[in-house]
Amino acid sequence: TFGGPINALINIPPIGSQVDENNGRGGNTGFLAYATREKVVGLICLPLDGDPSSSMGLIAHPGQISSVAVSGDGSLMFTAGGADLSVNIWNIETSGLAAAAAASRSRGVEPFIE
Repeated sequence: TFGGPINALINIPPIGSQVDENNGRGGNTGFLAYATREKVVGLICLPLDGDPSSSMGLIAHPGQISSVAVSGDGSLMFTAGGADLSVNIWNIETSGLAAAAAASRSRGVEPFIE
C-alpha cells in the first residue's frame, strides 16, 4: 500500500555528475523524494511515466511522518516522526533506482504516459 497517499513531494537537486554543464541542471531525468502520512518515504525517477520500476519506498518510521526535507545539495533526506519523536537522516543514493528504471525500459516496457 506504500503507506497511503503521498502528502509530501520534493524535487531532489542533481548531484555532481548528474549536473549538465550547459544549463546547470540535470538532463531530462531526475528524482523526486516523497513521504506518505504514515511510515513510508521513497524516491521516484523522472520523468513520471507510471512504470512501477521507477519508484521505491521504505518504512522510515513506525507511525506518522510529520515532516520531510532534502538537503540543498540533494545528498540527504531528513524525516521527522510523530509519536516516535525521532528525526532520521537518510543518504540519497539514486543509482539503484536509475538502473531498475533503465532495465525496465530496455525490456520493452512502454511508459503509461508519454
